[in-house]
Amino acid sequence: MKYNIKMHILDHADYVSGDLPETNRKLTHFNTSVCASYFIRNGITTQKDIDVIMVNILESIAKKELKVKEKNGTYVKKNGKVVQRYRTRIIKFNNMLTAYHNRHFDASKTVNPHFHFLFDSTARVGKDFMYLKEALKIEAKKYDIKFNFMEKRQNTGLSKTQLSRIESLSWLLNQGNVSKIKIYATNTRKLTETLNLLQIHYQNTQNISYFIKVLSILNQRLQELNIDFMYKNTNLKENIYFFLNDTQKNMLTSLENGRTVEINLSHVLDREILKKAHNFQSDAMKIVSKKFNLLNLSPKQLRYSKKDDNSDSNTVKITSFRKLIMQDLRAALAYAKSEKDWKDILVKMGYKKVSINSSKTSSKRTKTAITVTTKKQTKVQIPFYAMNLNFKKITHIMMHNKKRNREKENYDNHYNEYKKRKKRQHEILEKYIVQMKLLLKIYSNSKSQNKIDQKKFKNLAIKYTINSSEMYKITTYQTEDTTIVDSDTSIILKKYESNIEKTVNDMIDIAVLKGWSLNSLMISGTKNFVQVAEEQIYRRLTCDKSQKISNSVNIII
Repeated sequence: MKYNIKMHILDHADYVSGDLPETNRKLTHFNTSVCASYFIRNGITTQKDIDVIMVNILESIAKKELKVKEKNGTYVKKNGKVVQRYRTRIIKFNNMLTAYHNRHFDASKTVNPHFHFLFDSTARVGKDFMYLKEALKIEAKKYDIKFNFMEKRQNTGLSKTQLSRIESLSWLLNQGNVSKIKIYATNTRKLTETLNLLQIHYQNTQNISYFIKVLSILNQRLQELNIDFMYKNTNLKENIYFFLNDTQKNMLTSLENGRTVEINLSHVLDREILKKAHNFQSDAMKIVSKKFNLLNLSPKQLRYSKKDDNSDSNTVKITSFRKLIMQDLRAALAYAKSEKDWKDILVKMGYKKVSINSSKTSSKRTKTAITVTTKKQTKVQIPFYAMNLNFKKITHIMMHNKKRNREKENYDNHYNEYKKRKKRQHEILEKYIVQMKLLLKIYSNSKSQNKIDQKKFKNLAIKYTINSSEMYKITTYQTEDTTIVDSDTSIILKKYESNIEKTVNDMIDIAVLKGWSLNSLMISGTKNFVQVAEEQIYRRLTCDKSQKISNSVNIII
């Protein structure tokens, strides 16, 4: 079955605006998110307040009219000069389906607040969504936040093709197509290569959130399919791993010991820590907190600048070799009184050879470029247009210099300042492995799988926040310390920090409401949880004067 992006957008949206008529025309999808740390930095520390702002932004976008200037062909003047025509357009964003999401379709997983935009492929939103992004930027500035496309672009160390492989794996795992995931997971070579790329991505970006997010959903799918996958001596069905450098390790250790630390919100881990301190959960911090006890993390332990900080002390801006040579060409031209003089000054600067190049245009030859050779015999040709010049302008500059009679004794060059871009030296990273225990899983060999009538579920509805996904057939029951995920085929306890007897009882209630017979139930998980489930099912069967559990329930430990 073809994946339906419209159904996905509507399935678990917190707010929806606009609509699209049913059509066979191609639709285009754009989505963008905001890291919750931007809101926290601005004093907005509850999900409810974030939701209000995000919905306000969507409503403003729907009403916005953006005035843009577009190229509209060219015309030729009488003197032969080609002139670009422009026209002004009013761009509107009301003819599209827009949605705000504040949760994953599986509500046990966390996401940053994000938007989805779906529109006809002929809609005028600009190349690479340029106009839509501009409208979003205007709104973002009102609230001092940044959408992900506004963030400083990271060097991933990967090509576009390699990066798309990781993104494709993440999307496949999230869609949950069992047959496709099984094919991918059993292709050892393909999955290993993609995980190698994911590790390179992390080494270059230090984006621990993205790294753990992909591994977490992979771990979940491998558990569901009961597939072992060994990667670098780690079984990813049973474990999650991550890396930390010394600075990160020391910071987390200090927080674990209750000390105050300084964080930098341009770093992903620091943002995750800030969100954790304000009770915003994330996949990354769930895993990291298992290695570093951060249950009682307080905002008072964090010092950080309220100003935007996208600087990276390890990043040095390197000017390209060609640009340095162009600086020399302009510097020499500023004193040259003739073409010969220009060449002579460049030789004084340290260039071994200089020549002017020409090309034939129409019926005559025109000087169009200059070629220089360095002391190391590197030959570089620079077209005049690359310096926003033509030979007519160059001649005019030389005539002007002749009138002013400018002289200079020392001519220093810039190209000797060039330093080749070195391959990034990765920091020494320490690997941490976290065992992902399956607490309790209840499933049935019965084909009876009924949709739960929530009206019959009053007791549980009082205790739990219930989020459902019709498209993915998943219902998540959550309290502050418990998460139960019910799908078509299983009921899984994802998080537990309270009364084990009551929690297991609730899971069995869900199974019964789904129409599963107690005689058909199969359970797996940790010994303690399996034992409690075994006893409860036995008591229920006994009360019903049914067979004893030893003959009716399959136990897998």
